[in-house]
Amino acid sequence: MPWVTAYNPLLTEALIDQLLGIIYRDMQAALDLVSGAPGSLATFAEWDLDTVPIQQFPALLLTPDSEAFDIDSPMFVSQIPVRITGAVAVTHQVPNQLARLLQRYLRAVYIVVRTAFDATPNDFYSSLPLPPGVGQENSLGLALGSLKQLWIEGLAYQQLRQHRTSGFAKAAVFSITAELRES
Repeated sequence: MPWVTAYNPLLTEALIDQLLGIIYRDMQAALDLVSGAPGSLATFAEWDLDTVPIQQFPALLLTPDSEAFDIDSPMFVSQIPVRITGAVAVTHQVPNQLARLLQRYLRAVYIVVRTAFDATPNDFYSSLPLPPGVGQENSLGLALGSLKQLWIEGLAYQQLRQHRTSGFAKAAVFSITAELRES
């Protein structure tokens, strides 16, 4: 008899793909909102899944941080708290403009992610086009009803408080926490 799995969790890979698809689709509209001048801020030029040297700005990084498994989950059900680390990197020659730019990009990411979970949660369950260069054309979508919670824990601006030694780029990080339930 062939082996059959009792579980089929997609975990962070599928969730990151859905987040990439949603951000890819909605980022320009969110940037238009936060800038107050439609078209003045361009969407991300680089989409990364691993911490690599940035070739183009602005850039977005989404990478898995942790997955935890609940020993008290019912049989054949996985309740999985997931953490994803994100980062936004921007560049500008004027330090004060760089600080504003970084805050606006992070605010736009926050708006996109919160709106997707709160207002259009079905976006997490359908296939979406992915940005060029992430390894596949479309996301697969999560199992229907598997995403129970999703929020951005906070935004961290440590690089804005550091003295610039060279270059015109800075980054800020954020953490996304999600609760997945898969069976």
